[in-house]
Amino acid sequence: GASALLITSLSIFLYADFNRKIDAGDARQIGTITFKRQVAQRKYLAQVVWEDVEQDVPVYNNDSIRTATNSEAVIHLGDGTDINIDENSMIMLSTLENEININFEHGTISANRSGVSGVDIAAINIRSQDTTVSIDKSNIQLTQMDNQSLDLTVSDGSAVVLSGKEETTVNANEKALIS
Repeated sequence: GASALLITSLSIFLYADFNRKIDAGDARQIGTITFKRQVAQRKYLAQVVWEDVEQDVPVYNNDSIRTATNSEAVIHLGDGTDINIDENSMIMLSTLENEININFEHGTISANRSGVSGVDIAAINIRSQDTTVSIDKSNIQLTQMDNQSLDLTVSDGSAVVLSGKEETTVNANEKALIS
């Protein structure tokens, strides 16, 4: 009887440990996941474990977000920017005082800044390997191809691409292939 009670108690503790949500600690909230389809996961900066996320959960500074096959997620940042993460994509979001940095690992993301208003808006810098795409009030889509080149499409506004030491401006309704 004592063994059965001990096994049951430890099983309950093990189940509770597996289903426990990780705490963000004192990290600053920078946005919210407003839409999620299928599998989207988040990893806090100080953690090594990925956890599944649901709709309307907060996104904190230095969070990494990834999606699986046939999945997508939309992150609404505090300044009104919507970042759409398509399937098989991964990004890390970090904010500084006057800029939002996105480390783009792979996949396809788009940034929609049509909801951003005000004079002092933060610039968004999307970094992938040695290339940085900077936007202010623009709508873009960025895809990392299999050969590690980037496909940038600007649908509204403009984007400044810094690749190595070369700087290029891509305007509205233009497309650039960065290799």
